[in-house]
Amino acid sequence: MIFITMFTLIDQLQETTDCYYIDFLPEKMNGSNYFEIEEFFYTTYIKDFSKKIVRIIVKILGYYPAQIYLTEFPDQSDNNFISLYPVGKDIRNIPLTELDKLISHVIINDVSSVQIIFGDAEKSLISINGGFSIDIYNISEKELKLFNILIEQENLFLRKQESRA
Repeated sequence: MIFITMFTLIDQLQETTDCYYIDFLPEKMNGSNYFEIEEFFYTTYIKDFSKKIVRIIVKILGYYPAQIYLTEFPDQSDNNFISLYPVGKDIRNIPLTELDKLISHVIINDVSSVQIIFGDAEKSLISINGGFSIDIYNISEKELKLFNILIEQENLFLRKQESRA
């Protein structure tokens, strides 16, 4: 029952009208060479990016109560890793060093996702989807200001998604 409720809440939050994302570029890049540039940064910068995201998340956990869930791994994933972090189980209370490894694994290997539901009455969501895909849903203006400060401390950028087609 809790498992279904958690996935339902995540789906509902991802369907909200406002979505923000964390980017390593200060402005949207258009053009045919974007994917070449993204691939370059994926091979040269993804480990640094993952460490920056981990530091942001750890700071956020200090400000807000949260639940953290891992979604499904692809079939070719490391079974030892999967057994350590069961899908759908709240892993908020694992040691921060383990959370660091988990988030970094998801980002660097572009597998699975980490879903962080935070807030008291009004819930918000951070979706760490692997690679450079870090989305934030249903965030209040107050939270947005704090997040922007934390993200800027890591020399990253918080941007609002233009279209939710």
